[in-house]
Amino acid sequence: MSLLLNIDVPDVEAAQRFYTEAFGLKVGRRFGADFVELLGWPAPIYLLTKKAGTVGGRRRSQALRAPLDACASRHRSR
Repeated sequence: MSLLLNIDVPDVEAAQRFYTEAFGLKVGRRFGADFVELLGWPAPIYLLTKKAGTVGGRRRSQALRAPLDACASRHRSR
């Protein structure tokens, strides 16, 4: 079984700077301006834009859902 981590952040660029500088992670792929993959830990980390104060849940825009589904599918097949 493979693991991946999704982290909702209000500002993807600021979060990317934090995780790359603090933990030495590297940017893998970008899916538009609202979604970035970070590599360097045993599990990939996906930073997803979610404005502060929004309610949690499973609903994501179609623009983000397709790349996430593709990544999850690829990781399951390993």
